[in-house]
Amino acid sequence: MFTALKVLFALALSAALTGVVGAAIQTQFNLAALTAIGAVNGGVDIPLQLRLETTWADIQGFGPVFAGLAAVAFIPAFIVARGIIALLGLRYLFYTLAGVAGIATALITANWLAPMPALIVITQTLPGLLAMSAAGLVGGFFFALLNPPRRRRGFMSGGIDHVSFR
Repeated sequence: MFTALKVLFALALSAALTGVVGAAIQTQFNLAALTAIGAVNGGVDIPLQLRLETTWADIQGFGPVFAGLAAVAFIPAFIVARGIIALLGLRYLFYTLAGVAGIATALITANWLAPMPALIVITQTLPGLLAMSAAGLVGGFFFALLNPPRRRRGFMSGGIDHVSFR
């Protein structure tokens, strides 16, 4: 049971980090779009202080929503990754890729199911989808860091050379 709590804790923290990163990415895409609109109408620059305030507000408002989406997306993605890791190893690589794939799948599914406007408008473009999916990269890597491989216990766990035949 203790191991299950550690895995759930790692999942929750990874999803929370993904929510923060995803909200920051979305904010910067939205501010870039506003700047582009302003450039057509004579130019509008968004000061750094306003960018930081807007990013912080989005992390507080949208971050928990995206973290919830990440948590739901990570569960099946990390289960599949764990199976692949059992066969091939390379924990950090496969958990990181699973984070990206899980977020991408969740966003594509949400856009397909959600009525217009989409849940996250920037994910309707390939650059936006890739950028938001990159938040899953951070979450997947963080999950691998927080969820170290289990030590095997019991008979034959160390290989045949550890068995005594006396």
